[in-house]
Amino acid sequence: MNKEKLIEIIEYSQQNNISEKESCEKYGENPKIVYYYKKKYNLLSYSRGKNPNSKAKRKHEINDYFFSNITLLTCYYAGFIAADGNIYKNNLTISLARKDRKILERFLTDCKSNYLIKDFLIKNRFEASCVTIVSKQIIDDLYCNFNIIPNKSLTLQSPNLKNKEAIDAFIIGYIDGDGSISYSKIRNELQISLIGTNEMLS
Repeated sequence: MNKEKLIEIIEYSQQNNISEKESCEKYGENPKIVYYYKKKYNLLSYSRGKNPNSKAKRKHEINDYFFSNITLLTCYYAGFIAADGNIYKNNLTISLARKDRKILERFLTDCKSNYLIKDFLIKNRFEASCVTIVSKQIIDDLYCNFNIIPNKSLTLQSPNLKNKEAIDAFIIGYIDGDGSISYSKIRNELQISLIGTNEMLS
């Protein structure tokens, strides 16, 4: 079984809310070898090498392969994560001001996820919201497709994108995360300010 066929089987299972065994039967593949090939292609959905086909279910669901394909939507969210996300091991945390909570809600909807958003106060006055997602596949894809790595604040590189529309979508996400738009009375024009590494801004 090649990697492309395996991903197709897994995504069909997730999109139709059926087991991977049922998905294999539809594609005429032996369900007993799915775990072997997921391990071979480093596509295990669970941390610590757990068998994704076991009866033990994850507490929260998400489309682990959301960032496996480069689309305008995934490029936008990757740009946003490059600005406002934090990666530690297999965890992705996105923290925003409470007023921007709807961005997290929309992200979870697009990822077909039921992870919970936590609201909290910083120093008992600043309202914030955050979500932490556990997915080795998502972390791997953010690195492979968009150069997003742990401790990225001082080392973030530009993504490996060639398509202009994909690059624009990434930049829009980055601006939404770490940019600000203001009006200059002196120049009588709008201006955009961005924070990031020299490589990223260049």
